[in-house]
Amino acid sequence: MPLIIGIPTEIYPEEKRVAATPATVAKLKKLGLDVQVQAGAGDAAGFADQDYKDAGATIAENAAAVFSTSDMVLKVRPPMETAGGQHEALLLKEGACVIG
Repeated sequence: MPLIIGIPTEIYPEEKRVAATPATVAKLKKLGLDVQVQAGAGDAAGFADQDYKDAGATIAENAAAVFSTSDMVLKVRPPMETAGGQHEALLLKEGACVIG
């Protein structure tokens, strides 16, 4: 079963970057990894969900889906508390890691 890489939407105020571009996703796919991107994660950086799909990623509905099913989560900023008061790190599945 391939390693699953997750790309959530950055929640830091005014952050416009995303941890992976569609080109990066294509490279990860060539390495045999599965990649999932949160819906809208690339919007502020100018990348549409369809761009990520075309590169081979699946689109996850929300951050909880990305964090709870990914083996490795890529972020620009470190995990932080969400607007709802829950910390992103608490959403990680057991044994997963964050690279940011």
